[in-house]
Amino acid sequence: MYQFDQVCSRLHTSCTKWDRYENRYQLHDVIPLWVADMDFACMPQIKEAMAKRLQHPIYGYTDPSDDVYQAIIEWEKRRHGITVKKEEIVLNTGVVYGFYALIEMLVKENEKVIVLDADLATATKTEMFAKEFQDRFFDMGIAEANMMGVSAGLATCGKIPYASTFAVFAAGRAYDQIRNSICYPNLNVKICGTHAGITVGEDGATHQMIEDLSLMRTLPNMTVMCTSDDVQTKWAVEEIAKIKMEDLNATTLEAAVEMIKGSCRAMGVTVVE
Repeated sequence: MYQFDQVCSRLHTSCTKWDRYENRYQLHDVIPLWVADMDFACMPQIKEAMAKRLQHPIYGYTDPSDDVYQAIIEWEKRRHGITVKKEEIVLNTGVVYGFYALIEMLVKENEKVIVLDADLATATKTEMFAKEFQDRFFDMGIAEANMMGVSAGLATCGKIPYASTFAVFAAGRAYDQIRNSICYPNLNVKICGTHAGITVGEDGATHQMIEDLSLMRTLPNMTVMCTSDDVQTKWAVEEIAKIKMEDLNATTLEAAVEMIKGSCRAMGVTVVE
């Protein structure tokens, strides 16, 4: 069993996460919240595999071997009870690449899918999509609110827009447009917020957000999914493609109406049935 409680200090090892603050800012009592760099000791099995690989004198780029695919297949079966075939596995280097891989697949299957970004196509990897589908990609510039309005308009025309930007700009800067232009009329818009929480590290507090989930969960006609890795991200992107306006059942809509009526009564406003 791996001991996650084991203390493994990386101070004074030229560690980007820990030593940079001390060297650059002369700060000795700061705890960096950069989660992209782990503080757990490497597992013995990984070190053994690396030592075995290092016995070969050439260290170049390699494609994943059958052992890698088999390890993934066995893990999914053991951990999640899912039977996966080798040809169904798409290997990528992170959550954002997983998002791109599924978007590309959906676009090929459905010509109604449109992708929008807000001047962050390099970071969100939608630029890879733009190169292949130039007529179905729109970079709206640093104007997230406008991007949500345009997405709403595309949805009214029967398109399926995927609006991509950092979570802080989607849920924060464009909140009003999401609330009134997308959720209120119940439009079929997919909002994909990447780089959520504090994962953007040194980009600073202006790019970090921990309240995005609470903001989105309070909105009617909004389905919220929060993924933890590339596997879940690929699943989520595929699942939100199945959500359409007509999928909302009557119970959900009735509950929203009753909530509005209750608010009106609380403010002394007469509700006409």
